[in-house]
Amino acid sequence: DVNTARSVGHREGREEGRTEGEIIRLTKQISKKLSKGISLETIAVELEEDISFIEPIYIVAQMFAPEYDPEEIYDAYMKQ
Repeated sequence: DVNTARSVGHREGREEGRTEGEIIRLTKQISKKLSKGISLETIAVELEEDISFIEPIYIVAQMFAPEYDPEEIYDAYMKQ
């Protein structure tokens, strides 16, 4: 029914928003550390994340040095 579909749509939208927010948060953190010359391995340890999870963001963020605009990095990351 319509209400069930609407409820599912809202739930999916919230999940998508949370995921986007988490990636943008990580992008900001990775960018700050990159600007300080911190290595991928050290960033992973400091953020308590797997290297395999943050490496794609790290690679994209490097292309935006020295500004490291989080929105631009996020957009480029999502286009991969």
